[in-house]
Amino acid sequence: SEDSKKGEFEDDMKYIRKRKDNRWQYSRVVDGVRKYIYAKTLKELLEKKKAEKPQKKEKPKIISLYEWSVQYYKNFRENKKLSLKTKEEYQNLLNRHLKPVFEEKEITKITVLDLQNFLNTRPVRIAEKLFQFLAAAYKKAYALGIVKSNIAEFLEKPKQEKKKKMPLTLEEQKAFLKILESVDPLVKKYCMFCLVLGARRNEALAFMPEDIDLKNSTIRINGTKTSNAERTIRITKAMVNYLLEGTEPKKKVFNWNSKTAYDKVVEALESAGIKGKSTH
Repeated sequence: SEDSKKGEFEDDMKYIRKRKDNRWQYSRVVDGVRKYIYAKTLKELLEKKKAEKPQKKEKPKIISLYEWSVQYYKNFRENKKLSLKTKEEYQNLLNRHLKPVFEEKEITKITVLDLQNFLNTRPVRIAEKLFQFLAAAYKKAYALGIVKSNIAEFLEKPKQEKKKKMPLTLEEQKAFLKILESVDPLVKKYCMFCLVLGARRNEALAFMPEDIDLKNSTIRINGTKTSNAERTIRITKAMVNYLLEGTEPKKKVFNWNSKTAYDKVVEALESAGIKGKSTH
């Protein structure tokens, strides 16, 4: 309408002035940035102003929770020194658990209940890892302005039911000792170390010949679970000779990692018909 055009013209004239060099100047702050237009005449300036197309504000990109999780992992987790096993665990969380549920769900529209229900339907150990990952991912998303609030703060950590650990029965012990006569001698020695000395898996793996005191027939167990778990146990001379047989000074007797030791014990147990038990 004529009135709106007149109002627009009057509004533009507030930002127009004639310079000392006789040029006309339009100067106005738009979106925090001052913009200038120059012309020789007022008519030319107004035509330049009219010809300018208003800049369209870019809408914020819609991102799903799965997309952000991938971005968060690649930018803030993968760049750290991660073991192959840890990388595989992250890929499992992203592709087997988050992707099927949250690939199409916009992160800003997800509620606390959505996340909590999701965690409650996962296996407990997976849910615990997802809880930790989502807490970190949402914290970073909030810091970067991707979400308006960190809803992960209100999630409840899944609780794992503790299974009662049952020791080997007398019959199982007999079957296990029998099968140990046919396994690799080093595997047998490792199992006997745990059985006779009551050592945990990593305590057995830390054993070195120097831990044995020949004079007093004792062995030092290097506790790995707590700072005060180190202990000294008296053993028979026969056990001393058995443990030192075939060893080399200042070298670990069982040169395996924790998973290898676990697998070897479980394999021996299952060969004896014992399932659901481990070193512990």
